[in-house]
Amino acid sequence: MRCPACGQENPAESRFCNRCGSDLVPTLATSAQAGPVAPVEEILFVIRPAFFFVGLRYLIAVLTASAAAWAYATWIDRYPDAELPWWGMLGITSLLFLPAVIAHVQRSREVYTLTNHKIEFTYGILSKIRRNIPLNKVQDVTVTRSFGERLLGLGDILIDSAAVTGKIPLRNIREPEMHADVILRQIQRNQA
Repeated sequence: MRCPACGQENPAESRFCNRCGSDLVPTLATSAQAGPVAPVEEILFVIRPAFFFVGLRYLIAVLTASAAAWAYATWIDRYPDAELPWWGMLGITSLLFLPAVIAHVQRSREVYTLTNHKIEFTYGILSKIRRNIPLNKVQDVTVTRSFGERLLGLGDILIDSAAVTGKIPLRNIREPEMHADVILRQIQRNQA
């Protein structure tokens, strides 16, 4: 094979010129040999569970810590010789915030992404789990909402897939009907 840049004769199986290093296989020929180009993956939405339930845990922690601080102050006034130091009480009340902080971190690590080809679920705090379900494998999209969730504008979207046993939930999503409609429209576009 002759190099188009310098004219050096090279073995037929060479991809690059032995003299100048130029590419011997034109890029148009390699892309034509590779087959049709797949459509670009486009992100349609990226959502997380709503912050409401995490915020509720913070509120409960604040109220409980306030009640504990009031009880501590009252106890110290009545029993000035008490052995519980202020920093011990501070440590106890800060432990009340631990469940809220854990829920907050879990919420921030739980991401649902819809592209024009798949639904991606990402979970995990210390270890990370990423599940991908191709849209052509989705059999059913169900929205479930309790009365309280309807009042808050929240709900769950359940994805039933041929690729995975059981339904996979998108939990505590704001405007779940709108997001379910986006998923269903994209499935219909892919089937057309």
